[in-house]
Amino acid sequence: MAYSQDFLEFCLDQLDGLEGLVYKRMFGGVGLYAEGWFFGLIAEDRLYLKTDETNRPDFEKLGMGPFVPFADKAYSMGYHEVAAEILEDSETLFKWSKIALEVAKRAGGKKKSKPIKTGA
Repeated sequence: MAYSQDFLEFCLDQLDGLEGLVYKRMFGGVGLYAEGWFFGLIAEDRLYLKTDETNRPDFEKLGMGPFVPFADKAYSMGYHEVAAEILEDSETLFKWSKIALEVAKRAGGKKKSKPIKTGA
């Protein structure tokens, strides 16, 4: 699970405006947090946002699949890939990210500890 610095910076620019946006390296990728909640991740130069039954259909309608951390296993997580047309439209991406943040809050129970913004 790798990522490029250019893609990370692009995503951070597109997500500018999310309150308390920070990132943290994890397992070769990047975890994205807002207001202390883990709402997205970057892996293989793809952005994934937290999903549940409320927003998953929007991703599936665009043909976007779930994040699968291990190619040799059928296991997937509650994150779906963001389509290029959404990623490139910062206004729409902001809206989708706010929804993903609400999903993370509902799923999390407790607020997560604040990650430290790390250089990539």
